[in-house]
Amino acid sequence: DCVCKEVLRLYPSAPVTLRTLHCNHVISGYDVPKGSTVWISPYLCGRHPALWDDPLSFQPQRFLQQSDCRSKFFPFMMGPHECSGKNLAMMGYKMFIFYIFKNFEVKLLNARIPRPRMSITLQPSEAIKVRLLPKHRPRDS
Repeated sequence: DCVCKEVLRLYPSAPVTLRTLHCNHVISGYDVPKGSTVWISPYLCGRHPALWDDPLSFQPQRFLQQSDCRSKFFPFMMGPHECSGKNLAMMGYKMFIFYIFKNFEVKLLNARIPRPRMSITLQPSEAIKVRLLPKHRPRDS
């Protein structure tokens, strides 16, 4: 669970979303009137040094303390606009990761990790090349 959340903190599938304010707000000291459209970025929040210690490093253990992450980790948004498929997506994600690492040795072939490219969904700037080598397990007799 912590590994999946840490990947989503650094690489949320939806890097930005828009919301329309239904009442006046003060955001970071600025008056923002009702009806304004605001950009919300799980991508930027997941990498912000004021929210995370060493934000660019991969540290799944930071999610062991769930209460520390609740208001700053929202790859599926939160509240009434939270993704209705969140639980299904997380379950599928965990099953996929478990299956791959249980059955294969995974080797990254890229010389470096490609930079993220912003679109409707977050995508790598170039293909991520991996080699999957089957793990040899003894057969049942």
